[in-house]
Amino acid sequence: MRTLRDRLTDACQQLHFKVTEVDDLIIEIRFQMHDVHICYNEKSPDDCIVLVPVVKNVPDSERQQVLERCNSLNERLKHNKYYIAGSSVVATIEFLFENDEELKYQLEHAVRLVSQAKTTYEQYE
Repeated sequence: MRTLRDRLTDACQQLHFKVTEVDDLIIEIRFQMHDVHICYNEKSPDDCIVLVPVVKNVPDSERQQVLERCNSLNERLKHNKYYIAGSSVVATIEFLFENDEELKYQLEHAVRLVSQAKTTYEQYE
């Protein structure tokens, strides 16, 4: 039986996403000048999370304002979810799939949506 990592890597190659790094938790790809991370867990082989860093190094003095912006976007948008992770803001999409064809379909759309997340975050007022 193929591992989830193998299935995700194959889907990335079929979609012509440039895989830049693979480890036991994350497959990193380069898409439209963004580093996109595909997070997975072999113990949960029917789902994954696609994320992109949106803002790096949020100063403590701006943390509350950034949290409010993330919350407002999360209420408004149905696909991306924005979080503060450490000192960075990330945009994520989580999805489930039943087979490799569905995985490929969901992955393509998730990568495209999170790659637009930084612009959406910056344009939101």
